[in-house]
Amino acid sequence: MPNFLYNLYLHYWIMKQCAMTYLRKDRKTLMIHKNKRPDKYFYGYWDAPGGKIEPGETPKQAAVREMEEESGLKIRNPRLRSVMIFRNLFGKDWKVHVFTAEDYEGELEPENREGSLSWIDDSQLFKLNLCDADHVFMPLLKKHDYFEAEFMHDGDVKMLDYKVDIH
Repeated sequence: MPNFLYNLYLHYWIMKQCAMTYLRKDRKTLMIHKNKRPDKYFYGYWDAPGGKIEPGETPKQAAVREMEEESGLKIRNPRLRSVMIFRNLFGKDWKVHVFTAEDYEGELEPENREGSLSWIDDSQLFKLNLCDADHVFMPLLKKHDYFEAEFMHDGDVKMLDYKVDIH
């Protein structure tokens, strides 16, 4: 199989490639409540803006594009903080590139096709309906410049186990 076909195969059928960004300002983090599309993954949960990496796109380009599509905000200088593998999450394997950013331009569009966006006070983040893995890796974003992690799931959203490698 030619290399480009193999890469497309990996990209679309083996492991979903995603990028997400935790945008912060004034001790608040921009989060989306995925409350509009019951047919989509993470319905009912809060998450950082992000989504799939398109073919030919770098993770950083995807992070910038997804933030603008979902929030109307154009981030500058996103910083890669983690690469995480989610095994058997909704029956699929996911590779997620996690960025943080503080510099942006534009006006927040508080609603999109997937849900409602809000600036959440950092002290209130863990009171939101977050996925299990978020409770593990979100605190690490504050403590470490970069880490890698792998999370094992039950075929749905319940986390069964995890491992973290701090760099």
